[in-house]
Amino acid sequence: MFESLAAAIAGLQQVLTWPTPGYLLAGVLVGYVVGVLPGLGAPAALAFLLPAVVSLAPIDGFVLLTATTAVTAGAGDITSILLGVPGEATAAAIVADGHALALRGEGRFATGAAISASMMGALFGMGVLVAKKESLKYALPFGTFLAVGALVAAVAGDSLVTWYLQFYR
Repeated sequence: MFESLAAAIAGLQQVLTWPTPGYLLAGVLVGYVVGVLPGLGAPAALAFLLPAVVSLAPIDGFVLLTATTAVTAGAGDITSILLGVPGEATAAAIVADGHALALRGEGRFATGAAISASMMGALFGMGVLVAKKESLKYALPFGTFLAVGALVAAVAGDSLVTWYLQFYR
């Protein structure tokens, strides 16, 4: 337990050392700009940032790309609610209810609810990943498909083998 705590403190110290917070802020800004533009999404933002990331330190590049991807998903909701045009494909479902609220003059409430829900979902997902990291440790060498399967099986309380066999019946 103390090794995990020491590793978490060392990782936090590494992320809070300059210039990494600057790359975090840059990723948030790029994510909001790209997420608000209709038709663009996280893949476009990552393609835009790829030439800059190649020359960065690994931790700085990871922070920049992760912040951009995370913020792009939530920023697409703003365009969906206020303009009725999805900022990205994942925000298409929010157009019906969110834009109706914006037309009634309650757009700020709908936008706040969407961004809050996005943040709570991200925090919950991160918590599940941290809590179930043991099942992912064995699945990651086999690819992303099995890693997602391990996460689903861990959340469902089942084993990876049982989930894999049920999926392929």
